[in-house]
Amino acid sequence: MKGYNGHRAKEGKMVYDIKELSQKENDLINKGAKYGDVFHHANRAINLMGSFVKKIDKTEGYMFGIFVAQVRKCTALAFLSILRQHDVQCQMMLRQALEAGALACYALYKRKSKDFAREDPDGTLIPRSGVLDKAYKWILGKYPKHSKSARNMKKAINDASLP
Repeated sequence: MKGYNGHRAKEGKMVYDIKELSQKENDLINKGAKYGDVFHHANRAINLMGSFVKKIDKTEGYMFGIFVAQVRKCTALAFLSILRQHDVQCQMMLRQALEAGALACYALYKRKSKDFAREDPDGTLIPRSGVLDKAYKWILGKYPKHSKSARNMKKAINDASLP
């Protein structure tokens, strides 16, 4: 018995069918063209986010690169969520993209990974608490107009996520 979003009931359990799910995602993308210029603009903007940085210094720009990649991934997932009509998921991904964007900006100022995370013995970066707050405070001090705009976006996202 087929279920929702690529799941199949088998012996009383839901089984995940990645091929079927992938096909449904592809169908959504193809149908997304019905949104015209909005669809194409969003798609081009996401592609631009993956190509506007030509080279990142591995020591100085490492954290910036991580956060820019996160912005792109979250934005792409928000875009897919809109096509799926998953409004709450879209809002959550937009919030994550906004936060990663603030951290990317802060990483242009604080360029060392130790400012964002500590490294455990196997080399895994463990995020430091309070870094996002520091980033927002830094942006407020240096770029108050942009800080206000980000706060307004964050408020709009939070308000849209409420039932």
